[in-house]
Amino acid sequence: MKTDVVRQPLMAAFATLFVFTVAAMAHAGASGVPEPHDPLLPEALIMQWRTAWPRFSMLLAGAAIFCSGVILGRQAMRYALYPVSTFITMPLFGLLAAGLLSGPAFLTEYAVCLLLVLSLRNYYASFRNGAYGFGEIFRASLYLGAIPLIHAPGLLLVLFMPAALAIFKRSTREQIVAVTGFLLPFAAWSYGVWVAGGDITGPAVVLWREFTAHGVCPIVHAAPAALVLPGLTLLLGVCGVCCYAADRYSVGSKSRAILLLNTVLFALTVVMGLLPCQASPVDALTAVPAAVLLPLVFVRLNRLAALLLYALLVAALAASLFF
Repeated sequence: MKTDVVRQPLMAAFATLFVFTVAAMAHAGASGVPEPHDPLLPEALIMQWRTAWPRFSMLLAGAAIFCSGVILGRQAMRYALYPVSTFITMPLFGLLAAGLLSGPAFLTEYAVCLLLVLSLRNYYASFRNGAYGFGEIFRASLYLGAIPLIHAPGLLLVLFMPAALAIFKRSTREQIVAVTGFLLPFAAWSYGVWVAGGDITGPAVVLWREFTAHGVCPIVHAAPAALVLPGLTLLLGVCGVCCYAADRYSVGSKSRAILLLNTVLFALTVVMGLLPCQASPVDALTAVPAAVLLPLVFVRLNRLAALLLYALLVAALAASLFF
């Protein structure tokens, strides 16, 4: 990898993302056994799969990390989100995924990240002036609506969908399509539970119970070394938001809307990380908007400062993995 981490070549970004993916898989394979979950939600099926097929689960998790990083990097380049052309979004996502999402429930965490990335990709594609985007809106909301079924704190993302529709200025008919797509995964799962002989309202009751579970925020009991990377990510994410606010007209209107959407998502995921129902000190979905916002800081630094900041993030990753 060249010393200019911001303008590194595409193959170097691919290789770095692959290295971080392998590190995440190795660390996830050494994690403990996940806690049991209520069988009325598909999250329990994923946990059973992870317990029964640990090695194959590691490969699936690695594929989810790599695909998510590539999609985020491609979207950043396609919509010119930064003042300069850079592939740094890809390795940054791999770094954050390896350091923030390597607990016993790693397969669930990487799955929800991939769902969120696919949702964002379709929301981005729906931004058209004077044209409808029913298909993109429906798919984006469908992926978003599947997240709470396997990640209870993701229920807070019900606030994200109206924000996306407002920022991208979608029509009333498209809003109806979005609501339908968001509710469809939960309705289909509830119907399946009812067909199997269960209560059709059972999944809703269980999801609400898990979302409102009382407990202590996991940050209180986390080891100091495990909080270095989340704290640095939060700090740099806030700096990225400030860079966007200060120089938002350096990019086009669609890029501004996408960055604003990621700012809203970053705020929501930070709040999700503070919920008592969290099992880890930081929410899994924080890695997605953070990987989009952090390059706003890197592109405004000189080569040496960017390299030092990147090295600091790698050191924070090492601290979270080995200490």
